Amino acid sequence: YEVVAITEQGYRLKTTGVSRKLESLSPQGSVSLDSDMEGDEHLSFRVLTGKSYFIEMTPQGKVLSMEGLDELHTAVREDLAGTILESTSGALLEAYNKETLIAAFEGQFHIYPEDGNSALTRQEEMVVNGLPIQMDITYKWNESNALVADGTLTMSGELNAGGVPMKADMKGTQTSTFNVNASTGMSTDIKTIQEMEGQLTVQGTSIPMTLKSTVVVTIE
Repeated sequence: YEVVAITEQGYRLKTTGVSRKLESLSPQGSVSLDSDMEGDEHLSFRVLTGKSYFIEMTPQGKVLSMEGLDELHTAVREDLAGTILESTSGALLEAYNKETLIAAFEGQFHIYPEDGNSALTRQEEMVVNGLPIQMDITYKWNESNALVADGTLTMSGELNAGGVPMKADMKGTQTSTFNVNASTGMSTDIKTIQEMEGQLTVQGTSIPMTLKSTVVVTIE
């Protein structure tokens, strides 16, 4: 993030993806994606690197506006033209729709209770793999002086996985713990645990699902 202007409302940031890396372990196997690596398996991360958009935010981290996403989408589609991911560029860019980016940004920065309140509660919406997710989150300090966000999640709607239409209807909980640098107010790491239950319907067949995931984000 680069502060390019100080405005009456707060700040204007230029946001650029410099490097991305994902390590995922599950009973189905492991996934490793790295924007700094060659190979088609890393293309989805490489193509998003070096591209920018702009955010207007308040001093408390609330997003006022977002610009440059249309240009970013066009650049990604042009870079994917003629590659194995050309036909899936739309699905890849779903992670870069405005609502999802705002929810992700505010989930990292708009986290502190304001005006003397002991907690901050808000609703968030995002789209993951074409599926809308709604969250009700409350942020507050715990006894260990870490910021904790507890909330509920609802994931309901239709999606397409590998050309197969599906419908998901799941609910659950999410807990995130933010370790914060006291001198800057910035998070140094964020650990999020999600637990969800419900069903996935595929070609008329309902499949009971129980999901638990743990994600750790380190900020350098």
